[in-house]
Amino acid sequence: MIPIMGYQDQQGRRATALFTDEEALQNWDPNAFFMCMHSKQLFPLLRGPDFEYIAINPFDPIRKMLRPCGILAMDEVNQLAEGRIPDF
Repeated sequence: MIPIMGYQDQQGRRATALFTDEEALQNWDPNAFFMCMHSKQLFPLLRGPDFEYIAINPFDPIRKMLRPCGILAMDEVNQLAEGRIPDF
């Protein structure tokens, strides 16, 4: 099993972050360890009660946003894990 880093947002919700590329990750945390993975392998790892949502390309507010940001709710993550396209 691969450990997935989580964090608590300002509202106290547990989340994890995904990044579309290394530059977007380094904009959030320049010292973060990372691993590249295909979404077909990744989304099944994110299922379960550990997180309330997945943040896509979050960024440190002291830096400028490099990539579009978004949020995936856990029901959307579950659909992606099953190979289905969520109704956004």
